[in-house]
Amino acid sequence: MRQNHRGRLSGFAVIASVVLIAGCAATPVTEPGEPDPTTAPVAEETSDVAALSIVGNAISALDDSGAVVTSFDYTGGGADAVAFLTDVFGSEPAVAPRPGDGSCTAAATSATWGDDEFVLLYDFAAQTGHPDGQAVVVQAKADAVGDVAVQTPQGVGVGDTFDDLVAAIPDVGTHGHLGDASLSYVDYDVVSGVYEDMSDPDFGMTENAYWGAQAEAEDGVIVKLSAPVWFQSAC
Repeated sequence: MRQNHRGRLSGFAVIASVVLIAGCAATPVTEPGEPDPTTAPVAEETSDVAALSIVGNAISALDDSGAVVTSFDYTGGGADAVAFLTDVFGSEPAVAPRPGDGSCTAAATSATWGDDEFVLLYDFAAQTGHPDGQAVVVQAKADAVGDVAVQTPQGVGVGDTFDDLVAAIPDVGTHGHLGDASLSYVDYDVVSGVYEDMSDPDFGMTENAYWGAQAEAEDGVIVKLSAPVWFQSAC
């Protein structure tokens, strides 16, 4: 883990539920509510960002005390998201096209900060691979960009363990990948939808739209935070 950034900050309580990606195993639990990050206490000083907190429907810049400096909702446009993150990280991204796969991954534009440390996807060619109404997707692949920590609301980030995040959230949803035993997931913030049992004969027959923020771990170590993402999908 990188050590040159400020220590991670604990933020807001998060909702929890077990979810299922097609081809993955899961066990359902109930989900308590979560406060909207935009309604958290707002810091008076807006120039000193210590951390970026990723939840299911927004990203929030936090100061050293954990107060929200400013937030950006994923329904905002790509250009505005680039401007927001450039201001937070204090550096310009590398911008390039992201090819689609003709199926579950739509062509898009990617803005990347650092050495693939943080990626913003926007200007999607089709509404594929991310929830309806959401204009951008964020992917954190490192625990910080420069001096700004990138984390869940519990202060957990890339390089921490799967168990660290699970322990921080009572009854959080977790599941593995049936095709790759090294991969596991923590669905740490549910924004919309409900769990559906894949064994139910009616599975997939109704519109569910179950999505939020997710941590991906490899061999028990978190390698990526992503939002907004589908928790249940045919892809």
